[in-house]
Amino acid sequence: MTHRATALTASTAYPFLNEVGLGHRGAWMGKLGSLSGGGDFVFDPYELYRQKLVTGTSMVWIGTVGTGKSAGAKAFACRMCTLGVKVAVASDPKGEWVAPALAMGGTVISLAPSGANRLNPLDEGPRDSRLSDDEWVALVLSRRRLTLTAIIPSLIHRDISPREHTALDVALVAAIAAPAGETVTITDVYKQLTDTKDDQAREDGADIAHGLRRLVHGDLSGVFDGESTVKFDADSPFVVMDTSGFMGASATLLSVATTCVAAWLEAAVMDPAAGKRIVIYDEGWRMLRDEQMLLRMSEQWKLARQYGLCNLLIMHRITDLDMVGNAGSATRALAQGLLTDAEIRIVYRQEEDVLPATKEALGLTDAEVREVRSLAQGVGLWKIGKRPFIVRNYLTEDELETFKTSDRFEEIGSVTPAAADPTDTTGWTADPVEEEPNWDIEATGRHRIETPTAAAPRPFVAPPLLKPATGWEAAADEVSAAEEYREIELTGRRSEIIAAANRAKHADLTDDSFLQLATNCISPEIHSQTTSGAFCTQCGVFRPDEALIAS
Repeated sequence: MTHRATALTASTAYPFLNEVGLGHRGAWMGKLGSLSGGGDFVFDPYELYRQKLVTGTSMVWIGTVGTGKSAGAKAFACRMCTLGVKVAVASDPKGEWVAPALAMGGTVISLAPSGANRLNPLDEGPRDSRLSDDEWVALVLSRRRLTLTAIIPSLIHRDISPREHTALDVALVAAIAAPAGETVTITDVYKQLTDTKDDQAREDGADIAHGLRRLVHGDLSGVFDGESTVKFDADSPFVVMDTSGFMGASATLLSVATTCVAAWLEAAVMDPAAGKRIVIYDEGWRMLRDEQMLLRMSEQWKLARQYGLCNLLIMHRITDLDMVGNAGSATRALAQGLLTDAEIRIVYRQEEDVLPATKEALGLTDAEVREVRSLAQGVGLWKIGKRPFIVRNYLTEDELETFKTSDRFEEIGSVTPAAADPTDTTGWTADPVEEEPNWDIEATGRHRIETPTAAAPRPFVAPPLLKPATGWEAAADEVSAAEEYREIELTGRRSEIIAAANRAKHADLTDDSFLQLATNCISPEIHSQTTSGAFCTQCGVFRPDEALIAS
């Protein structure tokens, strides 16, 4: 039997076949699965841009806890660093990037309420020599305004009103124009709000002054209220802004710290003469749910090519976007726009309940969704433009030891990994000279593959480099940042476990018998319209994928 189709149709129906690869220039990331042709996989976003395979270098790295997402991202960053590309981590709330940075001879800037370091989020940053004096002044003013409008809503627990915007602008301009205003700080802006002789301006800015007071004289003072005592080392190969010292504080205060740190770092890396640099936004869900931080990121991504930046956003799952505004809102559209702008997407195994959203947001085909559903640990779908690759990441012995995260932040106990028979699920087969990966962490020649061992949840322990937070601790009625992280990760674990249990429960179910169960569902119409390979949202019964079973 002969089947005829156009090249376009064939590439959609069989997306992993006859792939010519991306070339040999870049960092070696691992091995291609058999579906992608086998062999080595070498990757460099700058090289892809040079070859016009993508229109930008921005990346999104998605994977739930225990899929190998973090190790893969760290391997990418460190290996690109060895090729001369600098790396900067905008905020490291778990302290996971400290060890990789030190291993690469980089710099770690640690901030904590009880620490000695102080950082001024209103620093100008390096000047772009291509700008005129007026253009430079306007750019710095815009950056400072964005930074202040990003942190104030978290401090006053609401959006800034138009009158408050005006009062803040007047105070900021006055602080810049003051005789001693060459280095403008948040304290300077606060004083302009409180000391102004304009009664109307003082009244309009009263609430935001109270909010900023927390950074100047209140429970948040001592970190972001004065001139910087640390300096961004533009020549350092790997810079990490370590904010793990705030994990004992409330989630709100960690958000303020994350915004301030990211604003300071973004201003520092906006140097066209600094060369290529990867800017990493780990735990992207926290940044995306802050509307003002989202606006900052959106602006920064637009300038990426101009300044030689590769932005890397790391997330757990696409449904993290549900934390961003309401459905259909401008804020949600802005967050989804970041994903759309990123033509390089790396997706590790996702739970069943988020696969439809993942497919829609990232533009995955049905065949690619089937692969993502059953990817083994350490295996990801790399979507480069419209070209998909199934890649198993390999770590060296030194990398495996360096990238461990359990010493810095305790994760929830692991889930049993996907069945290590990737020939049927991921297209992966071992090279003839290598053994199949051993999931018990035993050496297999040149490499080791790690699966997290099951562990009971343990209390959060402050990183050894920092003292516990003092005066910033979450109140009795607040959720600490550490507890918030655990709840999100635990939710992902629960979803995966429940999905696996439901699949096992209905393992012998056929499509016909699934449809017959519609009479038992509270919404027979929704039940019958459930897509193959997904769960009915009303009764939770899994509809089998007949095509996948047949293959």
